Amino acid sequence: MPVQLFAARDPLILDEAVSAVLPKGVEPERHYAAELNADTVFNQLGSGDLFASEKCFIYVDILDMKPGKRDSERITEILAKLPAETTLICTQLFSDPEKRSDEDRRLKTQAFTLWQKAGKYHDLRRQGEGDNGVRWLAARARQHYNLELGNAQAMQLLHLATDQLALADAELAKLALALDGGGRVTDELLRETVQGSPAAKFYEMADAVTLCRGDAQRLLSDWFRSSGDTFRLVNELKRRFSGMRTLRRGGNVYPPFFARSLQQLQRHYPDRRFNAAVGLLAQLEQDLKGGMYAGASSKDAEFTALQVFTADLAALPR
Repeated sequence: MPVQLFAARDPLILDEAVSAVLPKGVEPERHYAAELNADTVFNQLGSGDLFASEKCFIYVDILDMKPGKRDSERITEILAKLPAETTLICTQLFSDPEKRSDEDRRLKTQAFTLWQKAGKYHDLRRQGEGDNGVRWLAARARQHYNLELGNAQAMQLLHLATDQLALADAELAKLALALDGGGRVTDELLRETVQGSPAAKFYEMADAVTLCRGDAQRLLSDWFRSSGDTFRLVNELKRRFSGMRTLRRGGNVYPPFFARSLQQLQRHYPDRRFNAAVGLLAQLEQDLKGGMYAGASSKDAEFTALQVFTADLAALPR
């Protein structure tokens, strides 16, 4: 088997693809590429003999290995003589949406192409995104869980899972359990099973705050009592306002579902209101770091700061 090289943005997509090419009955050895050099590669891949048993190696995050010219030449020679009983799988997971624009450049570097030339390259980066993700999730529901899931329901699941298929897959498992092994997923069951999840409650609360809905303070209070993870909310607010700024400047925001939700959110924030909201968010961070509310416990002070921010945001002129 030639060298198999995979690039993906979702860990579940990557794991499924790797599992499909693993030789049967062989336990793979996993190694982080950052820990490898030409010598270790030779010791693992270049020592085949007539009576050797079948072997499988998985090199994780292959771009973290940055061989110089001499090591690259040695590795190229090793791969050209890869023993027939040895399978090599190289993977690269791109997990940071903020660095999407740099992916293609990295995939053209010598650190990647020397492996690509030795075998078969599978670019899976867009398989789980947008409409592809919806189709993938609906097929996953049918094939793995015997669930009938409509496209609109799959899209809702992806939204709640922030486009992370592994999280959406966990929700499918819960739905299958609720249906005792499979069947048609109704909208009512989807709401009962999924929307009560901690992730769904968090994003519902964050939506209420940024949209300045009347139930924002209540949802904030309920969420804070159950979680109290102040900085998770602050980071989510920063992610949304930073994303809106990027869109205003003509840039791209990933993942696609997030860009679409921000485009809808933009309608509530004309320029003057947007700038004022960014100022309030900066003030919130300063209050949290500076301990503005003297005499209160740390948690009480954090909650008060979030309440004040939510009220001030809702009071901004529209």
